[in-house]
Amino acid sequence: MSNKRLLHSQKFDIRWGDMDAYGHLNNTSYFLYVQEARFELLRAYDLDYSASADNAPILLDTSFNFVTTQPIFILNALVLLYNLEIEHNLK
Repeated sequence: MSNKRLLHSQKFDIRWGDMDAYGHLNNTSYFLYVQEARFELLRAYDLDYSASADNAPILLDTSFNFVTTQPIFILNALVLLYNLEIEHNLK
């Protein structure tokens, strides 16, 4: 059983240095934007992410499925939405 809810959203203006030779957002740049949004999520909820924290959140897995038919260009903006998903089949 799974339950999702929106936790955080973050808007990014596309940076020139994140573009590939064709003027599209480079695939590796998505990971950098997600990294920055994840940090802002932790700050927004005042979560301790330091090495000395007793219960710091961890990133267990990350991957992307590039399904868009429209490439992202420099004048576009990217909005990342963070969802919390809780699965109840822990062993």
